[in-house]
Amino acid sequence: MSNKQLVPRLEQQVIFNDVAPTLQLEVVEAYDRKDVGKGIARIGYDVMRSLKMRIGDIVEISGNKKATTARCMPLESAGKKENKYIVAIDRLTRYNAMVAIGELVNISKINAIAVDKITMKPLTATTISKSSVIDERYLCDALTNVPIRPMDIVVVPYFKMGLTFRVIDIIPFASNCSDLGSRAFTVSLKTKFEIMY
Repeated sequence: MSNKQLVPRLEQQVIFNDVAPTLQLEVVEAYDRKDVGKGIARIGYDVMRSLKMRIGDIVEISGNKKATTARCMPLESAGKKENKYIVAIDRLTRYNAMVAIGELVNISKINAIAVDKITMKPLTATTISKSSVIDERYLCDALTNVPIRPMDIVVVPYFKMGLTFRVIDIIPFASNCSDLGSRAFTVSLKTKFEIMY
């Protein structure tokens, strides 16, 4: 029997549920420094096809203890790896999902809705003081296309350092209230921010 016959087809490993197909992948370190802090999950094209995902779709990454969200991007080097069933995510995304390199996570496509208001709490002393004001437009620019959910940690570039916040509360636009069951949210140019001190 050839090795090809021993390896299960990718489609046979996909779990279909009421929400979306799910696949279990091994967590690896993000390969590209440009991905750091941007909520990007890189997976192979074969996995994307099996999960009916397109580039830019929002995915839910579920570990044993917690889940977070990220934006799906292709893992160009996956074809050169022995194990194509991997997801490359940065340290911040791993922290938000409470998983470590080498652990298995469930990946599935998820719908995200736009946010009207986000309440965030600074986490470090180096984060802005009450007397320092960050322009909301800057926060919008910095967090646009970064999927978020309540209790996630986000890092906003600020001069030569990163400002670290915990997302405390998220209020979607009134037009999206019918989709309150969503577990993923995105920032728009109209999103307002409140910083808790």
